[in-house]
Amino acid sequence: MKNILFTLSFLLFFFSVKGQSFNILDVPVFQNGAQMTNPWVGGMNAPQWSSFDINNDGRKDLYAFDRNGNVHISFINLGGSPGEINYKYSRHWLKNFPPIHHYVLMRDFNRDGVIDMFSSAFDEFLSGFKVFKGTYENGMLNFEQILFPEYDYDIIPLTSGGDIVGQIEVFNNADYPAIDDIDGDGDLDILTMSQAGDKVRYFKNIALERGYTDDTLIFELGHECFGRFGLTPFSQSLELSSDANMCAFFKNDEIEDKTVHGGTTLCTFDSDGDGDKEILYGDLISPNIIFAKNGGNPDMAWMTEQDTTFPSYNVPVSIPEFAATFFVDVDNDGARDLIASPNLPLFSPDVETAHYYKNIGTDQNPEFSFVQPDFLADNILDFGTGAQPAFTDVNGDGLIDIVVGNREEWAGGTGSSYLSLLLNNGTETEPSFEVVDRDWLGFSQYYPQSKGYAPAFGDIDGDGDEDMLVGDRFGSIHFLENIAGAGQPMDFGAVQLNWKGINVGQYATPFIHDMNGDGLGDLLIGERSGSVNYFPNIGSAGNPEFNPNEEESPNNEFFGKINTQLPGSVLGYSQPAVLDLGGEKYIATGSWQGWLRYYKVDPDSLDSGSFELLDARLGNLREGAITRVAFANINGSDFMDAVVGNDRGGLTLFQSPITIDGLVNDGEILEIKKPASIDIYPNPAKGFINIKLEGFNRSRELSYSIYNSIGQQAMKGVLNEGLYIDVNNLPKGIYFIKIKSGKAGYAGRFYKN
Repeated sequence: MKNILFTLSFLLFFFSVKGQSFNILDVPVFQNGAQMTNPWVGGMNAPQWSSFDINNDGRKDLYAFDRNGNVHISFINLGGSPGEINYKYSRHWLKNFPPIHHYVLMRDFNRDGVIDMFSSAFDEFLSGFKVFKGTYENGMLNFEQILFPEYDYDIIPLTSGGDIVGQIEVFNNADYPAIDDIDGDGDLDILTMSQAGDKVRYFKNIALERGYTDDTLIFELGHECFGRFGLTPFSQSLELSSDANMCAFFKNDEIEDKTVHGGTTLCTFDSDGDGDKEILYGDLISPNIIFAKNGGNPDMAWMTEQDTTFPSYNVPVSIPEFAATFFVDVDNDGARDLIASPNLPLFSPDVETAHYYKNIGTDQNPEFSFVQPDFLADNILDFGTGAQPAFTDVNGDGLIDIVVGNREEWAGGTGSSYLSLLLNNGTETEPSFEVVDRDWLGFSQYYPQSKGYAPAFGDIDGDGDEDMLVGDRFGSIHFLENIAGAGQPMDFGAVQLNWKGINVGQYATPFIHDMNGDGLGDLLIGERSGSVNYFPNIGSAGNPEFNPNEEESPNNEFFGKINTQLPGSVLGYSQPAVLDLGGEKYIATGSWQGWLRYYKVDPDSLDSGSFELLDARLGNLREGAITRVAFANINGSDFMDAVVGNDRGGLTLFQSPITIDGLVNDGEILEIKKPASIDIYPNPAKGFINIKLEGFNRSRELSYSIYNSIGQQAMKGVLNEGLYIDVNNLPKGIYFIKIKSGKAGYAGRFYKN
């Protein structure tokens, strides 16, 4: 391989971080011998499905909104031929999608050929619907919220006799309502559950009847009891009415609380081509879907038959707590199919989250046949609920691997918690990962007494190789000593549970780094409350020791005054990751709300005092709730890469806006002067590296620091007159060297064989 010339520049470490971005890396991942098509989606727990043209190419794509973390997910349709299923995940087209909470229904209400958005207003403490009008601008789908100036709030008002009398309410934020042309008059109507949860309310769109255009939304209550059926407490079936003019109310004087159901999902479609709408009903107390057949007509719905385990003629939907259904065309044949997914991310299957039923009938007379429980999800890296990644070189080949801990995975009504190993089988410039073990080191055996695993790697005992700490949901950390030696494949001794008696409360997320410069690995541990605990190593090389009480000296339970809580909340879910950049240390931390916070460490404030918050939303990146981040350079570029986990249980891989010298703004270095270059040779290196300098001030002492690809310092010293460095003892891998001349900093990169 030719020597690699690195042209670098003196940087003033200026940290205005606005405008930076994370760029997704489409690195291949293999599982069970096959390449995954969409590995870096970030997981899916409770997706709500729609089909519409996202990228304005004339083909309907698939869109999912996940309740867990309130995240938009898009799958671009690369097929289009009847029967063809070929979707590619892309976040590019979601740039202009507004922040949404709880539920989304994508409908073209004004019939202009561009999709619009109906969403919950619970984030504004309102129980009604927000509406966003969709338009294409420069090829991108854009949404603008519709205002209702005649009402007190910008949500759909409810009218009666021409007067506004309130709002169309979704009383339970766990509900999923229905929006469809119920009466066949060409505009969209709305179905929601009543406040008592005992019947479905029908809200009729009367804009066209009043002489208004398609882009007007005027609703009145059409009927308090759509379909004339009622809901009996704790029943697995509907109470059908024998009279088309009377609602089937339940009667039980012993039940004082008439709020009989904790959540409901609704989906409507015409099952027999007669013009009226049938309903699919899901309930919090049941894993099944109830199908109710409409024996009435479009103007007067009357449910006369039901299938309580729909589709009983095939494989019934069965999703514990609880199912929602979506009528969308998956395979481009023009006949809409059925997808059933968990409606809430609570004790439901969190990997098999898209039960796909192919429509083998027609769009007018559908017949559903079960295909698979993990549509699209089978090609996504998904570890259930919660994902905490860490970078390290497990097998000693010089390439950076990924270890992932999950909070829990639910399947078949039981849970498990484990570590997963993704080995990097690529090269130093073109990484490629393979999922080789979904219960690495057998941590599932400790479930449920220990779960919610957060792995961290570092040389805690000073013997030159990386040991492992694993935090858990109950606040403890567990230690595994690497006895292999530097540069060798990891070989761990027995797991030492509840190591050193350290416990930080709940959801311990450790990180190993020498914070005080004494040559010993210290501990930073995040926790559920949102603070970061600092445990300096008070032992010696080969004998790490810590005071287990975070409240006692020399520990600091509010390290740098880092806090990831939102005002008024008790949740923070901090997760520190230290970056040593340009002679300064920085801490990035995930958070409960999903943003990455970025702090500059003040070395004089380790015991007390606060660190400067450089950015509360680093790179404006939000991958969902309870985000976890790890940094490394996995491809030899000038940027640190970042793998981000979130509560949906998946991962996303990015090129971060951070270089080994600092931060960049939209891909450009912030300030440059006095160009200088470093030529490092031989590259790759075996025993020594030689350094050729141009443009340096040689009258000053030149000090150097060498860091591995995950930002850990491997060597430091002063350059000798011969400008060479002995790197014989460095393990294989990518390394960064920083050379300082006074206050000026320079950097280069080399590969050690």
